[in-house]
Amino acid sequence: DLHSNLNMLKELLAVLLCLMSSVADIQKTSVSTCASQGSSYYYDVPSLTCSQCTTNQIPSIDKQQCVCSANAIASYTSWTASSGPSLQCTVCTGGTFPTKVQQTCIACGTTASSTTSLNLSAAIISATCIAYGPSSVVSGVCTCPVGYILTDFNATGALANNEGKLCLLCPFNTYVDSTNPYRCMPCSDEKMRRDSTGRCSCPSGYVEDSVLAAGSSASDASLVGIHVCVDQSVVQGQSFALGSFAQQKYYDVVDAGGAITSSVVVDRSLPFAAYYVASVARCKATRHTPSCQALANLCALTLFSSDHPTCQAYQDITKTVLQSSINGFKGWYLAMPWLFYEQTTQEVLFATGINRGVALSGGNSMLNLTLTTYALNGTYLGQQDVTTQLQLCPGDVRDLTRYQRIGSNYILNCRLDLMSIALSYPEPTFYELWLSDPTATDGSARASGPSLYPVPVIISNYRKSDGTTPNKFLADSPSLQLDTTYSGLGNIVPHRRFFLYDNIGGRKVPDPAKTSSTTQTQLQDMTVVRWASYMELRIQLRKDDPSTSIDESQKIYPPYLLIRYQQQVGSTISLSIPKLGASDESMRLPMVSFRATYCMDLSNFWYITMILFILLVIFMVISCGFKAFVHKQSLGIYPMQSEILFMDCCGTLADFFFWGLIVMCGYWFIFFKLQGVVKVLLPLDNPNSAFAAVFSICLVAKFAQVCMLIRHQSKVDIFFMDWEVIISIWVCLGFSSLLYRNQRKENFAKLRSCNLHQRPTKKGKMSVFGEQ
Repeated sequence: DLHSNLNMLKELLAVLLCLMSSVADIQKTSVSTCASQGSSYYYDVPSLTCSQCTTNQIPSIDKQQCVCSANAIASYTSWTASSGPSLQCTVCTGGTFPTKVQQTCIACGTTASSTTSLNLSAAIISATCIAYGPSSVVSGVCTCPVGYILTDFNATGALANNEGKLCLLCPFNTYVDSTNPYRCMPCSDEKMRRDSTGRCSCPSGYVEDSVLAAGSSASDASLVGIHVCVDQSVVQGQSFALGSFAQQKYYDVVDAGGAITSSVVVDRSLPFAAYYVASVARCKATRHTPSCQALANLCALTLFSSDHPTCQAYQDITKTVLQSSINGFKGWYLAMPWLFYEQTTQEVLFATGINRGVALSGGNSMLNLTLTTYALNGTYLGQQDVTTQLQLCPGDVRDLTRYQRIGSNYILNCRLDLMSIALSYPEPTFYELWLSDPTATDGSARASGPSLYPVPVIISNYRKSDGTTPNKFLADSPSLQLDTTYSGLGNIVPHRRFFLYDNIGGRKVPDPAKTSSTTQTQLQDMTVVRWASYMELRIQLRKDDPSTSIDESQKIYPPYLLIRYQQQVGSTISLSIPKLGASDESMRLPMVSFRATYCMDLSNFWYITMILFILLVIFMVISCGFKAFVHKQSLGIYPMQSEILFMDCCGTLADFFFWGLIVMCGYWFIFFKLQGVVKVLLPLDNPNSAFAAVFSICLVAKFAQVCMLIRHQSKVDIFFMDWEVIISIWVCLGFSSLLYRNQRKENFAKLRSCNLHQRPTKKGKMSVFGEQ
């Protein structure tokens, strides 16, 4: 039937939209760029793209959403994947015009051409002066009825000398300032109207978020919420318990004396008490962009804890959205902030969607990172090119941005003043990191300008509902290089949004009973302060695919940002700056670190190196065997000394390994320092564990050889001989012994020529030279 066909058509359109988004590029654009495309274009913050307003709609003043035109009223339809924006605008007809909040159409009452005389008798009345003290006291204070402000001027604008002070009625969507009776203040929500008590209240069908947040404690209504009206039908049946949604839990918190407390709970956390109810209700009702972004920020403050109501509310809202692959990325829902990846970790970290290459010079020699920034209340602050935003350490911008040059490994450590974070720094800014990709799939430059590719964020402190921390090992092992074969790869959980410090999540709702505002009391209100103590940007070269004509080794996998947060109890922050090297220095000035690491798959290098060292060992064994053989032959019938053999083997081992290390270092020096294109990157661990092991063996072996050589030589007896006599005797003796064996009689004559006196033996039979 027609109804089923329409539903099928909607599903087909939703699938088509997903397919289209899978090949879409996220263009690096801005609000002004979208506005320049035409008067009907605006910058859609959730999808980071330029969109066009539909019929009877115009861009808002900030050009970040569509609003109804001046002659139309607004309504919202149910949100589906294929219906587009839920805002529907209907033009007022029949001589009617929209109200200010564009909810209904009403008539003007009179035509513009007619003359209307205004009755000011009710709008301007005389003030009532109440004298204090005796009647003779002239000074007093003038008061007005509820909804009126004091004024010193009459209806003509002249000073009311004759009339005296007057009371002027405030508009019905304003109230009288309690600190200044001469001023009307606008209500916090345009839907609000001033009631008989003089305070702003929501109309029928709406309820103030502060009332919901305060619950049964009416006295808290002025302290919590942002005082806006939310649709009562949206929040009907929902329970908003301040003790639940406004509770923030911190793990592994530094406490007094540097001790680690397993967890600290902050009740009535200020940002959650302020923004939670309004963010959930308005995001759920109309996908109000700032409210949805604020909800995402609150979830990020909990480090994406699935147990916290903010992240649960975000997940519940995204379940109602069918389209979940905006711009081709799973987990990016239509008109919602992107917080979670729904792809496998391997698909995220080893994707091949980045077309840009890398080089040591030219345009591809820099990373060109971009940040999308958001205020705590969800306001979109725009896109920023990354310079020093990722680093808490101060310094020269030229040095702080050096890590963006391809191949430049970078480490910066400094001490951070926690007192400044807690009391002086502004509210945290929330970021999403992107890599600018100016290259198309065919290798040419994009005609429309650079596109943005998301950089995943891996938070070491992320804790699953079962209490495990699957990302912790990455920060604990900075030299670990991930690859597709790593067994723990599937356990890693990446996210999108992050912050550098949190000086508000651990702050409680102010207690109106406290009047003092000393540094100590402010730190007590700041239960916990959190900051990024370790950040690492990891960039890895891709492996070359021999089956393609493109050299993939000149491209990179998606970079990822690793963050480890640290948290400390606010009251333990030292009020004075400790001395350098003091035991409590880190309680006020903890160390923070930022690193940028470029790496590549070195498995082939280490495989070849292993083969070469195996050959070295083989040659070393052969050399040791040859030396042992020569030594054995030189000793003849005498036994071989094991100490000398071991000493020779140690020396051979040290010599062979030394030249092996020379070859390895020469390889890195030639192919890394002198390369024209990026082909070789240094190992992550410095020094490399294999290099350190071989160097240690080489050093120990050479030291052992020298020690044994000294020991051996210290045991040698030294004799001094007169070689002028002894040498001739020994030479002749040796020569004569050889001749004696072959030609006894002939040798005797030759020995006589040596002018030696042969003495006969005592028995007179035979000497060593023959017969007497």
